[in-house]
Amino acid sequence: MPSIKRIGALLIVVVAISVLMASGCIDAEAYIDDYVFNPDASDLCGAVAVSLVPDSEILYDFKTQEYVIYVNGDLVPFPETPGDSGFAYADFSVSSDSGNEVQGWFIPSVITPATGTVMLNHGSRGTRACFLSWATWLAQAGYHVVVYDYEGFDDSGGQKSVANIVPDARAVFQWIIQSDDPARQTVVLFGISLGTGPAITLADEYSERVPAVVLDSPFVVPSADRIDIEGITGLFVPGILEAFPDDMDNAANIKSVQAPILFLQGTLDTVSLIGDSQKLFQMAPAGSEWVEFESEHVAALFVDPQRYQDEVLSFLGRQITRRLTEWGTKPCTIEPMAALLAGGG
Repeated sequence: MPSIKRIGALLIVVVAISVLMASGCIDAEAYIDDYVFNPDASDLCGAVAVSLVPDSEILYDFKTQEYVIYVNGDLVPFPETPGDSGFAYADFSVSSDSGNEVQGWFIPSVITPATGTVMLNHGSRGTRACFLSWATWLAQAGYHVVVYDYEGFDDSGGQKSVANIVPDARAVFQWIIQSDDPARQTVVLFGISLGTGPAITLADEYSERVPAVVLDSPFVVPSADRIDIEGITGLFVPGILEAFPDDMDNAANIKSVQAPILFLQGTLDTVSLIGDSQKLFQMAPAGSEWVEFESEHVAALFVDPQRYQDEVLSFLGRQITRRLTEWGTKPCTIEPMAALLAGGG
């Protein structure tokens, strides 16, 4: 239990921030961006690096303040592209509503023909390179994979801002479906932490294209009366919440989603709280599924990779089959995909 002194100090901070915001001395949107995008992502990138390189260990170099990888005692480069892990890929760039260029990778399915396309929406603590551990096994399982960086991440233009997340994702989604490739007309939205926001919103906006959604460690914007005394999920105060973009409000937007959702939740997660995720699950559409792992935030894939991958691929297989059956009366939309899945040309 936090001490009375600690509670009192935090309440003073809350009141002080509220007064400063009311007077215009604090920019609420800037406050949110600082909360969401700090600290940096090196810890997650380190975990990803280990999963990408067999027989490896990750060490922190205090001199350079970077993680380094050793394989059998030899220093090896940190995987920076899918090619570093032996996967074919193509760079692409799209313009977001802001006019800035959003950079991404298209990783084609290892299996031909592809079953569909998975659009990976990454979290706030890393770039697209940090999430290659998700992309690689999805490509091996027969899916095209698209992974990209929001504005301000890596070589995407602009500044990091929660307000840009969904517009950036929308531009990437539209780029995916503009292709003549039938496998790019069926898009699974896979959101990780912060990326669950655009995954939920786009699933509603493009319901005819989205057969399934996967949410790993989904977040809920805290209510104004839920101040986190322990400082685990951050400090929110009245006034800040009103500045959080509506298109990133998972609790409100999930009610309109039609595609079934797979929830992947760590029971030890102190960032995306399990109680919040369960509330989202209760509002999710019929056919949604809940899977728990004894893991921390966005760590389930590394704690139990085989089970994690099996749960995702099994869910996607069922949902894509279901959607193909439902769309059987729309030949202009689905017959090319059905032919591909059946092995036709």
